[in-house]
Amino acid sequence: MVRNANETFKTHAYNVIRGRILSCELQPGAPISEQDLIKELGISRTPIREALNRLEAEHLVTIYPKRGIFVTEVSIKDIMDIYMLREAIEPIAARLAATNMDFDKLKALHDKYYSQEARHDLESYIEADLEFHKLVAESTGNMYLEQILKNLYAQNSRIRIISKVRIKEHEAEAWLEVTKVIEALMDRDPSRAEDLMKKHIRNGNASALKAIGFVHEEKG
Repeated sequence: MVRNANETFKTHAYNVIRGRILSCELQPGAPISEQDLIKELGISRTPIREALNRLEAEHLVTIYPKRGIFVTEVSIKDIMDIYMLREAIEPIAARLAATNMDFDKLKALHDKYYSQEARHDLESYIEADLEFHKLVAESTGNMYLEQILKNLYAQNSRIRIISKVRIKEHEAEAWLEVTKVIEALMDRDPSRAEDLMKKHIRNGNASALKAIGFVHEEKG
């Protein structure tokens, strides 16, 4: 019974901290206080430390003995590695999804993406964008490919938010790129969906590298 309770507390702490990191509520490089989490969440140190150890294994926090716990920075290499994988496999996912995707789900996403909120509110845009990429992953019919992509999206979440906030001129371009991919998917055109997705990922990579470059310049 005690073990089950500890697992529940650990999962809760993990979800709370991870959510704040991926949403950039906790910014890259920000310190994390175990004591503050104990007070806020009302649970003991052990499940919180276990949650933090899990997040360190996922490269989302860095634990320095006798120095403290910090949100892992987003480096140029992180961006290059993540986008290298995305460019290699996400166009394939778009090709597969073009013939497998549920049309009603795609139509609902199409309407959401074209809404005024998604076009003019950053948070709504990011939510719709992530929903789009997840739907593509889920529509591949390949559970291994889906899991790899969703793991990449989690790591990519912070990069996406930083990029959209700091590179405003890319936002409209990215929105247009995704609308073209959606149209290709609605037309059940695998080749066009694959080509457009590859272009979208490449441009996202360039924007993210530019955004992180700005962050490093500001910190320097």
